[in-house]
Amino acid sequence: MEKEDQVVLKSKAKKEYTSEELPNQKFEISQSLIYIVIGIFLFIIFIINIIKLSNKQKTSPISNSNLGNSLTIREIEDIQLFDRNKLEKLKKEQIDFCNNPQQSNIKEYEEQITIANISLLSQLFNMYVYKYDDVISTEIFNNQNWEGDKTNNLLTALLYYSALLNVNAQDIYVLDIGAKIGWYSLFIAKYGYNIISFEPSEINNYILKKSLCLNKELNITLIKKGLYSDEGKCDFYITKGNVGDGWIFCDKNTILPDNLIKSGEVMVTKLDNYIQFLTQNKLGLININIEGLEEKALESGITIMSKYHVPFIYMNFDPRALQAHGTDPKIFLKRFLKFGYKFARYNFFDNDFLSIDEILGRTNDGSHMNLYIVHTKIIKKYNNS
Repeated sequence: MEKEDQVVLKSKAKKEYTSEELPNQKFEISQSLIYIVIGIFLFIIFIINIIKLSNKQKTSPISNSNLGNSLTIREIEDIQLFDRNKLEKLKKEQIDFCNNPQQSNIKEYEEQITIANISLLSQLFNMYVYKYDDVISTEIFNNQNWEGDKTNNLLTALLYYSALLNVNAQDIYVLDIGAKIGWYSLFIAKYGYNIISFEPSEINNYILKKSLCLNKELNITLIKKGLYSDEGKCDFYITKGNVGDGWIFCDKNTILPDNLIKSGEVMVTKLDNYIQFLTQNKLGLININIEGLEEKALESGITIMSKYHVPFIYMNFDPRALQAHGTDPKIFLKRFLKFGYKFARYNFFDNDFLSIDEILGRTNDGSHMNLYIVHTKIIKKYNNS
C-alpha cells in the first residue's frame, strides 16, 4: 500500500473512533453537570436550615436566658412524656416525704408556715399556710376559705360534667396550673377529683406537700415545674409583701414590674408532655393563674383546646401581666373564640357572655378580671338539659 493511502486510512479510522466516543463523552459530561447541580442545591438547603436554626435559637426565650442549657441529665430524663408510671412515681415520692419528716422537713420553711382550719361548703379540713406576708394565706387563716364564690363555681362545673358523662369524680382530671399553696387543688380533691398541680416555687411546693400529709386520701399529683412553651430553667421572682405570688421570666430582655424580687431559678416544661395522658383520661377543667404566662403555657398544649375541647377553663385575665411576657391580650383572647369557646364573668353557666372588646374595656385601666371560659358544646348541652 502506498504511503498516501496509509495516511488516509489512519485519518479515517481516527475520525470513526472519535465519532463513536463523542456521545459517551457528552453523556459523561451531562451526568457530571447534573451531579454538580444537585450538590449545589443540597448545599443551599443545608445552609438555609443552618440559618433557620440559628435564628430560632436567637429568638427563643429560653435561649435568651443563661439558664436555658443548664439542665442536668436527671432533669432531661424527667422531661419525657408523662404517663401512669410517672404518676405513680410522684405519688410514691409524696408518701416518702410524709413518712420521713426528719429528712423531709426544712427548718427555714417550717419557721414560715402554720396550720389553718378550713370550713367551706360543708368541707372541714386542715392545710398549711404562710404565717405572714401572703395574701391568700392571710385570708384562709382568718376566714377559713379563699374566694368562696369562684371555688363553688369550679366545683359546680365539675359536678355538672360528671353528671353529663355519667362518671364518678375519680374518673375526671383537673389541671391546676400555678397552684401556689394549693387551695383549689386541695378543696376540689376533697370531692374526689384527680388533680395535677403545677407549682414551680420551692417553698410553695413544700407547703402543698405538707398539706397533702394532712390529707393523705386526696388524689393530687404535684409537679414542681412551671409551664412554658419550651423546656429549660428560668428566673423566678416573688411579689414584695406577697411571698406566695410567683412570676417566671425566661426572657432576659423583659422589663420587669417594680414590685418583684428575684427568688432563684425554676424548671419549666411543656404541656405537650402531658397531652397524651390527659386525652386518654377525662380532663374536665383547667384552672390557670400564672401571672401573664398563660399564653406561653397553653401554647404548647394547644391540642387541649383545638381538638380535645376541654369543657371548662378558668383564668385570671391580666392584660398588663400578659404584655410583660410579650403576649398581645387581644390576639390571646381571639384564640379561644377560634376554638369554639365563650367568655363569662361570673360563672360558667352565666349565659351573659362577653365580647373581646368588652373584656379589654373592663381591664384597660390596668385592672384584671375573672374569666370563666366554656366551650359552646357544653353550653348547648346545658341549655338543652
